[in-house]
Amino acid sequence: MAFTLRSRSRRLDARLRADWAKPLADCALTADEIEDIAVFRREVFNDGGGTSVDDTTWNDLNMDAIYRRMNRTHSSAGDESLYAMLRNLGADNETLARRGRWINALGSHDSERVKMQRRLIRVGKNRYHGANLFLSGKAFEQLRHGWAYYSLAIAPIILIALSFVNQRFLLGVAA
Repeated sequence: MAFTLRSRSRRLDARLRADWAKPLADCALTADEIEDIAVFRREVFNDGGGTSVDDTTWNDLNMDAIYRRMNRTHSSAGDESLYAMLRNLGADNETLARRGRWINALGSHDSERVKMQRRLIRVGKNRYHGANLFLSGKAFEQLRHGWAYYSLAIAPIILIALSFVNQRFLLGVAA
């Protein structure tokens, strides 16, 4: 068993090293999957200031195909971040320089890059998860009776505080 796991691990490491900075086949994503990834950009990075590529230009440039070609990410967050970077314009020079430094660092530190890639592979890709709506706070705004969630979060603190007045509150929490 241990031999099989080590062998599989070595093959994965070898594949990650061999694939680094080499062109691969297009990422197999359907139009629905790309739309799910695009939700992240619309919900989280929706700036409304005209600093993103509009749908007409995006389609005219066939950017979905370019995205499929560039996408070598190992996690859903990577999918969404790459899409947002391609779709949004106006990154300042410092942001571009920082990205360049990261790319250079990943290219020159092979073992650290492979460790990071292995961790991202474990995170995995899950389509249609809807997590981006919760991360951006948009889904919470749409919840009916959202105040109840805040109340439930505060309830244990109130019960502990009341236990100093009457121990029955503490027993009720512990029981």
